[in-house]
Amino acid sequence: MPNPLNVYSKLSGGSYQYMDGSNYTFAGLEGGIKKDGKSIGALAAIGSDFETRTDLMIDIKGSSDYDKKGIFNQNIRLRTKLGKDNSTFQVRYSPITVNVPVGKDLEFYTNLHYSGQYNGEKWKNSMGAFCGVSKSFKNTTMSVEVQRYNLQNLSDNSSGNYGVNFLISRSF
Repeated sequence: MPNPLNVYSKLSGGSYQYMDGSNYTFAGLEGGIKKDGKSIGALAAIGSDFETRTDLMIDIKGSSDYDKKGIFNQNIRLRTKLGKDNSTFQVRYSPITVNVPVGKDLEFYTNLHYSGQYNGEKWKNSMGAFCGVSKSFKNTTMSVEVQRYNLQNLSDNSSGNYGVNFLISRSF
């Protein structure tokens, strides 16, 4: 018997805190579908760095499991930020994400990815990685991640290449 189609919707928010003191925080509505280890979804949110930009953030996301348990997968995210004075488009492809369940509602994960961002004039390419932990409580999931940006230049250990991300979502 084939697995049923799982339709989801949730309120999602997060804050990316970079070690150089900058940040980007967002909140919005997310929805999508999952079936047989594959998913596609979208997020529409308002985001801000609380200093120079506030914009509409639109994410289109997809993923595909490599194994039946969903421990190994690949994913892609297309992110557009539409602001008054600047807009960006980002492609982030993760050829490998590892999700390790630990107990009933706790999961550790790690992700290695390529990111390309277009700011209206030029592309900026980079590699990055993040590791995190997610904890679910009924309809709410909270995650904390540490991230390293600019992995293609390992000798650049400036504070802007490191961050801590806080994410929360509530399904309905």
